[in-house]
Amino acid sequence: MASDWYHQWRRGTTHEESDSQQRGNRLSQSLLSDSVLRNDIETTGSPGVEDNKELVCLRGYPCSFPGAQNPGSILWMQWGMAGLHKGRFWITPDPYHNEDNIQIGREVKISCQVEATPSEELQFSWLKNGRALKSSERMVITHTDPNISPGTTNLDIIDLKFTDFGTYTCVASLRNGGIPEISIDVNISSTTVPPELSVPKGQSQLIVLEGDTVDLQCLVSGKPKPIIMWSRVEESGPTAALAPMMPDGSAQMESYDGILRIYNVTRKMSGAYRCQTSQFNGFNVKPREALIHLVVQFTPTVKPVYTEVRQALGRAFSLTCNLLQAYPAHHLQYEWKLGSRLLTVGQFSDQSHDTSYHVKALNREGYGEYTCDITNEAGSGRCTFLLTDTG
Repeated sequence: MASDWYHQWRRGTTHEESDSQQRGNRLSQSLLSDSVLRNDIETTGSPGVEDNKELVCLRGYPCSFPGAQNPGSILWMQWGMAGLHKGRFWITPDPYHNEDNIQIGREVKISCQVEATPSEELQFSWLKNGRALKSSERMVITHTDPNISPGTTNLDIIDLKFTDFGTYTCVASLRNGGIPEISIDVNISSTTVPPELSVPKGQSQLIVLEGDTVDLQCLVSGKPKPIIMWSRVEESGPTAALAPMMPDGSAQMESYDGILRIYNVTRKMSGAYRCQTSQFNGFNVKPREALIHLVVQFTPTVKPVYTEVRQALGRAFSLTCNLLQAYPAHHLQYEWKLGSRLLTVGQFSDQSHDTSYHVKALNREGYGEYTCDITNEAGSGRCTFLLTDTG
């Protein structure tokens, strides 16, 4: 029987600190205000401490004053911050069978992951419907190595029963306290459906102009709704990039609503984009995926953009405007002008990459500014030639 899972994110409150903790925190803040970073070592002057000794800490490791009577009073240095972030969960229906649904009588695993600084201070606890949950033969709680970040805890429910339905809470905190804990609620109900992914009708191929803003959208259903991962699809051919990057330069981008918004689109962003369900905040099952093809149209790139040509009266001359790149590259038109006077128009053949204007004998009316506009659906690129006398 299927079950519905959803999660809620909340930050708890810290417990009241003892006097010694408060003094330690005040000392930590004083030390951090005078810290100086040197490569991978951070040194800190210690005002108010006997002999004004120097505190030396390797970044990310505990440190205390040399010869301190209470070396247990440590100060954690990770850019001066300790904290919990990126809390996530995922659900694995029956890890030993290739199942997409949660079923009564089968096993189900809930995994909870949190990044912590310092990582070895991370600790987890579990609740069911607000009451502490301890590991048992049918509710098995395990934790990963505390020195490995991010930290992960798992709750394996063996032989799922109706009485197991409820809200399971994973609580992450630091052993020394001082910061709010993170709680993630995962609710089991009877209305769960596996995740599904689709592209809105008519949006599997999007055509935009270079410089526009575009939204790529994938619709995700199911409970819980997972985070969507966006990536580029490798192109085929000998000149294809091995690993095309996303617009922000990363290999993948996350989306909580299924929308990938790209600002100031460039021609290099053309291609296929993959949206894919992730295990984060959803089911740890075979990913669902869909493709969207982005077509970026851009005006013709031409050469020369501007140049000056000198020629004597009565002599022949020729001007050539070269097409370097354009999309779409079919049905390209060209138009030559002298000032505002139209000289000639035409259309590129599929094999041609330039257009030329020829004059057999130059007269005085032939001096001035010549322009050649090459036009496609996106706009036009212009070559400009300033023709002057040799004298």
